[in-house]
Amino acid sequence: MTDTKEAQQYYGRLLGCCLDLADIATINGATKVHYFMESDPDGDSGAAVFEHADGSVFVVEEWQDYSGHGCQCGADVTGPYPNLDAAIRFGLTKTARRTLGVSLPEDVNN
Repeated sequence: MTDTKEAQQYYGRLLGCCLDLADIATINGATKVHYFMESDPDGDSGAAVFEHADGSVFVVEEWQDYSGHGCQCGADVTGPYPNLDAAIRFGLTKTARRTLGVSLPEDVNN
């Protein structure tokens, strides 16, 4: 689990360019951060899995180009998912799962 303050700084950086107000409102109430890896300007995508106090879970996937956030970048927030397992299975792409170091049984053979 990642420090919530670190994740708040992360999505604060995304606010200026990649996330719209609805996305920010969705992840603003996060009380836990289960997984977190910020993208880098070399083209590696980033992802995070947030949980709210009510147990609902949200996923953020984001990217940036060589110029960094604020120029060419994007982010998407999906959820709510009823629990962490559902967020991993249905909210994260295979690439995001690999980035975060989590996998599903079907990822192992593909």
